[in-house]
Amino acid sequence: MRIIGISFVPISFSIVIPTYFQAIGMGKQSIVLTVLRQIVLLIPLAWMFSLLGVDYVWWAFPTAEMITAATACILYRKYPMKEPAGLKEE
Repeated sequence: MRIIGISFVPISFSIVIPTYFQAIGMGKQSIVLTVLRQIVLLIPLAWMFSLLGVDYVWWAFPTAEMITAATACILYRKYPMKEPAGLKEE
């Protein structure tokens, strides 16, 4: 639990930012972050850490969350929120 608990802070970005992208109509960025977190990072990291020993597999979770959170912050800065079309001031 202590090792998994480390991932609670970065997991907030890993979950909220994809939801944000989905809400503003940027589904590609949302799915990229979700697939990155669940498949691209978690599974290979768990396998690599298992080579060190079974106890190290738990480190795959916080590592994957930190990498995904960093990627989410980069994407958030790259794709800022667009102004809704109906709310423009004249």
